[in-house]
Amino acid sequence: MSEMKLLILFSLIFSPALFARCETYTRYGEATEICWLKEHKGFFSQRCQGKCEARNFLEQKQTRPTSIDRSGGKNPAAQYCKAFGYKVAVLKSPRQSEQSFCEFPDGSLVDTNALARSLK
Repeated sequence: MSEMKLLILFSLIFSPALFARCETYTRYGEATEICWLKEHKGFFSQRCQGKCEARNFLEQKQTRPTSIDRSGGKNPAAQYCKAFGYKVAVLKSPRQSEQSFCEFPDGSLVDTNALARSLK
């Protein structure tokens, strides 16, 4: 019986669904589903389970902007988003922590750290 318990525990820990988890974040009181996409090692809006502008941007491997505004302790990852002409959105996680996302014209979101990691 203990082997069965270990097998179940092992399958839960290494389940692909666990790595593709989604949670409800809020923005101005409005719910937004945010999901972890392990292939990009980042959080994306649920609409990006398929194709979206945020995923397309990361897959194109853009060149890192040479100058960004770092004054006043600004988040460099968020500043990269702005340097490409996109808006920065701040969402609250279910644990009430804030996380910055880059918002694309189609409404798709990617966390700014994933965007920064994708740049060459």
